[in-house]
Amino acid sequence: MYLRYKKVGSGKSLRKGTQIRAKTDATSGAAVKEVEKVNGVRIYQSRVGRPTLQFLVKLKDNDNENIWIPAKNVSEDIRKKFNSTWWRICKEGNENEVQKYLALGGETLTYTRDMNSRSALHFAAGIGSTSSVKAIIESGAEIDSKDKDGYTPLHIASGYLHQEIVKILLEAGANPELQDYSGRSALDLVEMLKANTPATTVTYSRRRALEDVAQCLESFVYEEMLPLSLQASRVSTNGNTEYLIEWPDEYESLWVSEKQVADDLISDFQEGLSSEPFQCILSSKGSEKNGKEYLVQWQDSDIPSWESDMTNYNFRE
Repeated sequence: MYLRYKKVGSGKSLRKGTQIRAKTDATSGAAVKEVEKVNGVRIYQSRVGRPTLQFLVKLKDNDNENIWIPAKNVSEDIRKKFNSTWWRICKEGNENEVQKYLALGGETLTYTRDMNSRSALHFAAGIGSTSSVKAIIESGAEIDSKDKDGYTPLHIASGYLHQEIVKILLEAGANPELQDYSGRSALDLVEMLKANTPATTVTYSRRRALEDVAQCLESFVYEEMLPLSLQASRVSTNGNTEYLIEWPDEYESLWVSEKQVADDLISDFQEGLSSEPFQCILSSKGSEKNGKEYLVQWQDSDIPSWESDMTNYNFRE
């Protein structure tokens, strides 16, 4: 007997002129057809039952008709060849082939994983192919998928210093604070690589690339904000200096790593200079020659005061 298949219009062929041998099933009693081309792949959800993987194939003796066949009814050699070819072009970074395969079933292929739980997006991010990364994302890839080590595509792109890919992933919604199974975010990974790269003329270009990637990640992790003041400093358990930052009223004071605090604020704090905010200067008196004084309206006080030097204060509108 013949299997009942759903017929569809003709689609793009995987490779023109290619014939793929179908394995004869002598035990099931089903008629076995020879597959000429594989033209697509999908996950099919019927009204009842679980979703099934299907291949769109052109049978050798069916003219130009394409039919969807459940994967279980497609011979193992066909499935293996389709699968191995997909992973090969992902690892090689062949942008044209990646685009061609995505046209055959990108929504399904972008969710497949290799033996190390890596997706097509992991490989495209590692190779640094901007067009492949964009195409895979547009096909519905899971941006923050993790491999067996907990690396996301953002970890991979950051580790290989592909700044443009890092930016694309972040703009597509990648979470820069996700940690691998060792507890490192993508930024932590870059900082570790930078710490292990000595500052020499030989490693200058690599350190510069690391700094550029770190800056790109930081721009999505941290928001620039002008603090009210630096209240205290301490050395953390990992040996890094941190500062207790006083923020505007809607934010609580927070310990922040030294590398995230502007150099001029640290310098003023170390020299004991104030950085209190003021709203406006109400009046002034005196002259530049004999010294001027300013009547200052402070942000946190209703009582203005005369000040002779305003260089160490921050204006807040």
